[in-house]
Formats: sequence, structure tokens, C-alpha cells
Amino acid sequence: MSCTMDEYGAMIMRLSDHERELLYRNLAIERLERKRGDIEALDSDWPQRVYILLMRYLVGAPNREAAISLARTIPYNIVMRECGTLKGVEALVIGASGLLESLGDDDYTRMLRQEFAHLQAKYSITPMRATEWQTQRIYPNNHPLLRLAQAVSVIRSGAISMSNIVACGTTRDLQQMFGAPASDYWTQLIGGNTPLAPRIGAMRRNILGINFVAPIIYAYGCSQGEQYKETYSKRSLSLLTTLPAEDNRYMAEWASRGITPNNALESQALLQLSTESQ
Repeated sequence: MSCTMDEYGAMIMRLSDHERELLYRNLAIERLERKRGDIEALDSDWPQRVYILLMRYLVGAPNREAAISLARTIPYNIVMRECGTLKGVEALVIGASGLLESLGDDDYTRMLRQEFAHLQAKYSITPMRATEWQTQRIYPNNHPLLRLAQAVSVIRSGAISMSNIVACGTTRDLQQMFGAPASDYWTQLIGGNTPLAPRIGAMRRNILGINFVAPIIYAYGCSQGEQYKETYSKRSLSLLTTLPAEDNRYMAEWASRGITPNNALESQALLQLSTESQ
């Protein structure tokens, strides 16, 4: 039987610390199971799934669908073929996004356009339209061009290999995983007179930890059989406990009822209760 948030809130407040911990753990697993289904519904190849999810959660909500479309326009195996040089993979990603044609004319963009013309013919790429991306009323540090440049750097660093992802267990691991900086060209282009930080910021890293790394660890463990499921489930939940709780309207609603999550596992549990358990 479904309950209102007030009824759930009153129930949670009556629980002992141990009972509340068990409830949050079970709800967090429910949420990971739902995300596992979403991940398995993506392309069947694990590297491609990881690549799609990286693009989806790195660029931010306004450009989420465009990022997924880009990840399918130039699949991961093609990106990896061109990862030997920065100019090659930047030309491939920025060119296929359609955003390259929206830029001004300088030495770097001319070089990228020339390189992309070669790659477009090589891989029979049909570029997206620049209008598919939201670039207005976007904070500079979340501009799709900067996010795509950061994605290029992260991919080239080898950080999103499955071995690196399943070994990620702390905020320090996240910092290292997403620490590769975008090239100076993009930070200066987007930032203008106030160049932007080239690396993915702490808040976005935490979002990636919650929505990208932890669900992949869980889903990948489940796909490897029962002997791995429990180990990877614990690792995924452990990572969530190291990350700060999310700050959104759902958490504000819980706070108004006297319930404040201590970490991302608890905020994911409360989010599950808010959105899918009523």
C-alpha cells in the first residue's frame, strides 16, 4: 500500500538507527536495480554503454539527449581508433556534434575542420546539427563545448576502462578518474577574459559518482554472475556512502519533515522513496 511523504517521514523518524540503515540500504539497492535495467537497455557492448553514460551525465540535463545522440553518431570503438592524437579525437567529437561549424575561424578551428573532413569521409559520419544543443542560458562551466572537451580528455586518459571503474571506491578515486584537463583552447574560448577551470569540478564529479560510477559497478557485477554480484553490490553502496548527499527539491521536502540524509546512499534511498515507492 502506498503512503504519503508525511506518513513515510513519520515512519522513518520512529525507526532505530539500525532499522533506518537497513531501510536506506534496501531502497538504495532498489534504485540501483532500476538503473541497472536502464543500463542493460542501452547498447549491448559494455564499453559503449559506459561511453554513452559518461556523455549523458557529464554534459548536464539540458543537453542529455544530444549527448546520447552524439555517442551513437560516433560510437566508442571509432573514438578509440582516433585517440592517438588530441586533434584527431577533438575533431571527431566536436565535428560530429555539429558545434564545430558554429565556431569562428582561427588556426585551431581550421585545423579541426580539415581533420574532421577527413574523418567524416573515413567513417561516413552524418554530423548532428548545432541547433540540437542548448548553448543559451547555460553556465560557462557547463557549456557543451567545454564538457565535450573534458570528455575527450577523460576518454584519452584511459580513465573509463571497466577495470578503473570497478576499482573506484572513494572521492579521491573519482578525482583521479575525472582529473584529466580539457585543452586550454576550450577554457579560453568559453571563458573569454576569465578562463575556466579545465578539470571537471567537484560537484560534477560527485554527480558522476552517484549516477555513472556506482550504477555501472552494480550492473557490471550483476552481469558477471552470483559470485561477483554481492562483492560489486557492496562496493557500489560503499562508494555512495563516501559521497555527499544530493541537494535538490526532494531533499528539501524531506528536510521539512526533519529528515536529512548524511550521504549519497541515504539521499538516493530517499529519492527512491519519493519517486518510485509511493
